[in-house]
Amino acid sequence: MKYECRICEKEVETEPIFLKEMQLGLLDTFEYFKCPSCGCIQIKDIPTDMTKYYPNNYYSFRGIYPNKHINFIRRRLMHDLFSYRMGKFNLMGAIFYNIIPNYPYKWIEKGIVDYNSSILDVGCGRGERLFKMKEGGFKKLLGIDPFLPQKEIKYKNGLIIQKKQLYEIKNKYDFIMLHHSLEHIAEQEKTLMLLKNIMKEDGALLIRILVCEGKTVKEYKLNAFHLESPRHFYIHSMKSISYLADKLDFSIIHYYYDTHYSNILASEMYRRGIYEEYRKDLFTKKEIFQAKRQIKISNRNNDGDTISIILKNRNK
Repeated sequence: MKYECRICEKEVETEPIFLKEMQLGLLDTFEYFKCPSCGCIQIKDIPTDMTKYYPNNYYSFRGIYPNKHINFIRRRLMHDLFSYRMGKFNLMGAIFYNIIPNYPYKWIEKGIVDYNSSILDVGCGRGERLFKMKEGGFKKLLGIDPFLPQKEIKYKNGLIIQKKQLYEIKNKYDFIMLHHSLEHIAEQEKTLMLLKNIMKEDGALLIRILVCEGKTVKEYKLNAFHLESPRHFYIHSMKSISYLADKLDFSIIHYYYDTHYSNILASEMYRRGIYEEYRKDLFTKKEIFQAKRQIKISNRNNDGDTISIILKNRNK
């Protein structure tokens, strides 16, 4: 069949891919295709109303609430780790870093952000990540998500999460983050241009996305968890995301693979016909250990399913 690739803008001929919604157990089927030119897997027709697929109990809207507190010891450890990552040596930060070097906040590093950086998180759900950053010492944080169940969340520590679209943001930021949200957005090039316009000239953009070349897709094929139909309109290849970055005059400063082991286990659930969110209790300790080991190897070999990319303006 012939398709129009929305990434490289080429008319291509390839076979359709039919993916089912599985995380919510709805099993609605959607037509996708993989562009043979840039390698991006994308949905053929973007649904006009996605409300059904982002219910109020969707996982990213759960977890942290305005009255939540982090105890002093944990808050201090996070502060020391963040400081150490940003180049300020301290003993506890060094110890913590060497125990868990791949802590999820690996992208906090010297020359990218500091405690005074203005930071925007796009598609942040209830803002759990920003909440921890606020508790750890970051001062100027804002989160937005167009599917937030309420208009705004105000945390006691001063963090604010707003129900907003990206085009509503007018201020400029030192650091903008998209943690697994870009693949949920219909207009990829337009979105990156909007991000470029609200990023300070010497600022940085973090994009964490799922990629289609990883080992899990090769093994589980249509049951791979991170295909996530229909919420993921795009599952990029490294080639396709690099194409967009280059077209919009971004430079990729560096990247690394950061897949979580639950990707394997959630995919295994789908293969067994269990259509719901990942449940750790369905697996033995041995299965979990093997998944962790496999993902560690995949990330090290650049064969993982998720990737973190830091971009800056090309002239910087």
